[in-house]
Amino acid sequence: MTDFVHLSLHSEYSITDSIVFLEQIAPAIRKQGMSAVALTDRNNLMALVKFQSSCFAAGIKPIIGCELTHAGPVDSSSRLLVLAMNQVGYHNLIRLVADASRNPRHHRSLNDDMLEQHGEGLILIAGGVSSEIGQRLAARDEAAAIQRVEWFRRQFGDRFYVGLTRTGRVGENAYIETVVPLMERMGVPIVAINDVICIAEADFSLHDAKLCIQNHERMDELYSWKGRFSPSQHIRSASAMAEQFKDLPDAIANTVEIAKRCNAEVKTGTYYQRAFPTSDDAENAKILTEKVEQALATFLTDPKSQIDEADYALYRDRIATELDVIIDMGFAAYFLIVQDIVGWAREAGIRVGPGRGSGAASLVAMLLGITGLDPLKHQLFFERLLNRDRRSMPDLDIDFCAARRGEVVRYVVEKFGQECVGLIATSATHAAKGILHGMARALDYSHSDVARIAKLIPTKPGTKLVEAMNDDEAIEQTARSLGCEEIFDGAKKLEGIVSTFGVHPAGLVIAPDRLEEFVPCHLDGESQLLVSQFDKDDVEQAGMVKFDLLNLKNLTVIDQTVHAVNSRRTAQIDPLDMNEIPLDDPETFRVIAAADTEGVFQLESTGMKGVVRLLKPDHFADIVALVALYRPGPLAAGVEKSYALRKFGKERIEFDHPMLEPVLKDNYGLMIYQEDVMSVARTLAGFSGGEADILREAMGKKRAEKLTQLKDRFIEGCRENHVADAVATSIYDKMLGFSEYAFPKAHATAYALVTYQTAYLKTHYPNEYLAAIVSVERDNPDRLQSLLYEAQRLGLTIEPPDINAPNADCSATDTGFRVGLQCCKGVGHGDVKAIAAARAEGEFTGLFDFCMRVDLRLVSKTALQNLIKIGAFDQLEPELQTPNAIRAALLDKLEATVLAGTSNQGDMFGGPEEDEVFVNYRPPDPLTNQELWAMEQQVMSVAISRASPFRYYREFASVCTHSLDEVQTLANRQQLVVAGVIKEPEVRDSSNRGEIANFKLQGRNGSVQVTMWPEQYAEFSRFVLPDEFVVIRGRMAYDKFRNELRLYADALFDVVEARVQWRASIALHFIDEQARSKLTSLNLDKLKGVFKQTKRKGGRPLEITVQKGRTRCHVELGEGYRKLPLNDDVLGELREIFGANVVHVEFQRKAG
Repeated sequence: MTDFVHLSLHSEYSITDSIVFLEQIAPAIRKQGMSAVALTDRNNLMALVKFQSSCFAAGIKPIIGCELTHAGPVDSSSRLLVLAMNQVGYHNLIRLVADASRNPRHHRSLNDDMLEQHGEGLILIAGGVSSEIGQRLAARDEAAAIQRVEWFRRQFGDRFYVGLTRTGRVGENAYIETVVPLMERMGVPIVAINDVICIAEADFSLHDAKLCIQNHERMDELYSWKGRFSPSQHIRSASAMAEQFKDLPDAIANTVEIAKRCNAEVKTGTYYQRAFPTSDDAENAKILTEKVEQALATFLTDPKSQIDEADYALYRDRIATELDVIIDMGFAAYFLIVQDIVGWAREAGIRVGPGRGSGAASLVAMLLGITGLDPLKHQLFFERLLNRDRRSMPDLDIDFCAARRGEVVRYVVEKFGQECVGLIATSATHAAKGILHGMARALDYSHSDVARIAKLIPTKPGTKLVEAMNDDEAIEQTARSLGCEEIFDGAKKLEGIVSTFGVHPAGLVIAPDRLEEFVPCHLDGESQLLVSQFDKDDVEQAGMVKFDLLNLKNLTVIDQTVHAVNSRRTAQIDPLDMNEIPLDDPETFRVIAAADTEGVFQLESTGMKGVVRLLKPDHFADIVALVALYRPGPLAAGVEKSYALRKFGKERIEFDHPMLEPVLKDNYGLMIYQEDVMSVARTLAGFSGGEADILREAMGKKRAEKLTQLKDRFIEGCRENHVADAVATSIYDKMLGFSEYAFPKAHATAYALVTYQTAYLKTHYPNEYLAAIVSVERDNPDRLQSLLYEAQRLGLTIEPPDINAPNADCSATDTGFRVGLQCCKGVGHGDVKAIAAARAEGEFTGLFDFCMRVDLRLVSKTALQNLIKIGAFDQLEPELQTPNAIRAALLDKLEATVLAGTSNQGDMFGGPEEDEVFVNYRPPDPLTNQELWAMEQQVMSVAISRASPFRYYREFASVCTHSLDEVQTLANRQQLVVAGVIKEPEVRDSSNRGEIANFKLQGRNGSVQVTMWPEQYAEFSRFVLPDEFVVIRGRMAYDKFRNELRLYADALFDVVEARVQWRASIALHFIDEQARSKLTSLNLDKLKGVFKQTKRKGGRPLEITVQKGRTRCHVELGEGYRKLPLNDDVLGELREIFGANVVHVEFQRKAG
């Protein structure tokens, strides 16, 4: 071992102290020629597994340690350095960290009792200027210092040392001059430490900047931690440390002696499973087998399963195989634990997802009720989840209704014990844009200058500054031109460093005994649950069994929709059951194929809608493929295009070998899923299921050595099946390239089912579905806006909340839905609870009655104002007739009521009557429509009483070349046609050239800034109005002054003019079944009436078609019944007669 060992080193996981990246430690120690190092982060052991792994890889001995805050018996807290000598010491260190987090007097602080109880196997280093001993000596209280030293020595004996530092910090020399002779007299050994917080001395300025960022301070300020750190706190060489302590050689020698004594490690490679439901593994295996076999017998004979008797043997063989592997690998208890959790949730009425990840591939999991998919019907491989060739824990991730996941967690804690169940820690890091802004704030640079640089950095998650610079030279050029090189250089070095700690949103660990017997943990202050300090990867390496209990908002939407549908049904109609809906519903697939998928799980983004239109899904397998194909890899390779072309017979379906036809025929000859790699390996090369899974994993993780071995095995296996070596090699290489973006079919299938269910509900129960999804997304303004626009597009009536029906969530009506109180901005759970409590005593009769009965200490004035603005009180003032008048009067009365102190907070028996407060009251002028709509938009993101201008989006989709969420990705000078709503228009003079207009064009999922030069504005100014829906032809161009891409309009049209420009006509499209119910004599008479009303007004052609299968028939109309005016009044009448989904506006001129 070398002559010196660093025993005090903080990594980035000491977020208020250090800028040492974890991966830098082992290389830096090795560079110094040292053979050991201790990691001693402050009050946590979060990085131990990663630290140990990197040290082992570099041939460095890792020493497990921690710097713990210690609250002495009298004085303020100090720090103690604690190192684990052996496994007993390691486990005691874990207990100390956990106990300190529970300390009610001093947060995360040890006390003497804890040290006394858990000191075995630990080396303790006390000392330093700020230590208990240092504080007492500085106060010239040597007796008290001796008393504390004696206490430590009694507890730790020869495992107690006093630490010394010489880093140039204030008080160090005086402390050493006092403490060294005292320790010599007392016979207590000393040891040299350097409290490392950076790798090299040159990094120290970055350390200061990082602390400024962490504390939201500036470098030039007199910050609270100034003087606590020194540039000397880096990884000094052994010779430098020896020179610093040449007068105290024992202090250096003792570092080596201590390192030799410390031999603890985090044990990895062994799983510590909770035995369940009994402590006997054999008994648990028997219980699992009996449950599964009973469930299989029921499943096979259930008519709903639709299993042919000829296939019974396949299911029995599959179960035998799965059970054999599960029991042999020792995972029977794991499956039974998951079944217990999911079973309890289902019994409690909590909606559970159909599966997630590879868990959906298990027939055992399905029969236990854990998942909801038959893996044999969907050709899913159990080996993808579990096989003997890959020794790893099964991963049965489960989705629960987001609103009730907390109940599931509470059940797990109660069932398995609060001390045995833990959450899982996470750590966030400083990302590219965030660290740039942080450095700018720390160094007091112009925020606007940095914003210009940050705008150039791609928003893609995980983007690194260096990568962005390599891809775009403008970033570095802009930084240099603005004089921001310093912050840019610093940001590059600090990017990716740990910034905060958190809790994993889904993960739980269940330990066989107390969690702190196995992994470091601390108490979470919010949930009062233990948290494993190891993250999700490290906690598994340390042997803990992880359970992912995820929340999925879409399950909440489904659950609320089903509940609303069933509550509105009569007793004579069977309740809606999502397990019994048909998976081949034509109407649902018509909606999906048309990309009317706003609000449909996974199919909502603009890009996905484009792929949906391309594939035109018409059966469930298409949705599964969509989930797998809409990912960067397949899209970059154009796989979705080949899928569509082959599906519609426009590209030849080819197989690299005839044996692959039965394997890939459902994918039109393409490899789409990870399971396809496994199928090809099994079919062509005779791989076992386990071998095929190992090949899949090796390809996905690019394990070169393993891939070489497997390629030889693959070609040899193909040879035995009479496949030529050249063909086998070509197929293998294709699989290798494909595996870079392959997606697990089990996960795609499970999530495709949720996708289909949401599409089905939106298709058949739009009122209930939109009410549910608006309720769930109420805290997301942008999402809420899109959903409300979609509701308006579907023709749903959105009614304002009703103060006498104080529901937090939206509720379906016959024509649409009523907005829930809590969907309004500024209205929280407490507000609704207080209103509901008063409403339980009887209906409110007016605003005055409301203010007298509701506890206004519990309902904010903002909530009350916003409820009035959105119309929740409209029903209480019928004499004023219009919402415009009602809301103006109520807002006025609210001010008078609140100012008069008229509420139930006053004298219960002597409060004024309404007539007294509003004597001679004269209501104010009604609100204008614009004022009313502005109020509603402020409260709900959308003016719900106004016909939404966004209803025209679908009509003009074929006219537009791009959607507004795509425009920022376009090339400079790109020509385009887009549509949207004008927001915030501003017109200014441009000297002698005329007026220039600037405004924001708002889309459903994006926006763009628009400029109209004088010539264009002069021609089209009549259309540039607030909230006007317009279609713009123009070009994207880079605005150097604003440092952004803008749309420069060449032409701009309102709805009426755009219909003329793109030659619109009216079309009535009926599906076969619709024609029978809609094209009745009564409706045709009504259509004639529309023609008669408008026959002198001219118009555009009317076309009627009936679709039956793939055949479309045109209905010929008589003379005089072929043209109608194309305006909203006519369209409204047609929609009222035939339904909104039948009436379409079509354009003879398409996009461009």
